This record gives sequence, C-alpha cells and structure tokens, in this order.
Amino acid sequence: MELLKELLADERVLKVAAYIIQLNIDILIIIGLVILSIFPMTMIAAYMYERSLEHGNIPEDEESTDLQSGVSKQ
Repeated sequence: MELLKELLADERVLKVAAYIIQLNIDILIIIGLVILSIFPMTMIAAYMYERSLEHGNIPEDEESTDLQSGVSKQ
C-alpha cells in the first residue's frame, strides 16, 4: 500500500499514466471514425449497384442475389 502511495505521489508516474490513457482514447476514436466512414461508403456502393441494375448497365445472371430480399434467385 505504501508503494502505491509513493507511486501516485510521483509526478512522472502520473504523467505516463495520463499519456497511456490519452493514447487509448485516441486509438478508440480512430477506430470509431474508420467504422463510421466505411458504413456510408457501402451504402452508396449498394445504391449505385442497384441503380445500375435498374437501368440495365449490369447484366443480371440467374444465380445472382436479389439486393432487396437477400435471397438467391434460382
């Protein structure tokens, strides 16, 4: 217990602990931003693919998956 009190009293230990906590928070923020940036891109890609299917730009084969129902056509 005394060792813990001595460590908490040391300013360098507190600075290192604060740095590690800040680094972990920064990493979590970066991971969150990456996840949030992937979601809209996939939604835009799915929308563009669906529009191109409607206009006949992409040939639809018999084994393709229906985007709205998620079931394969057979």
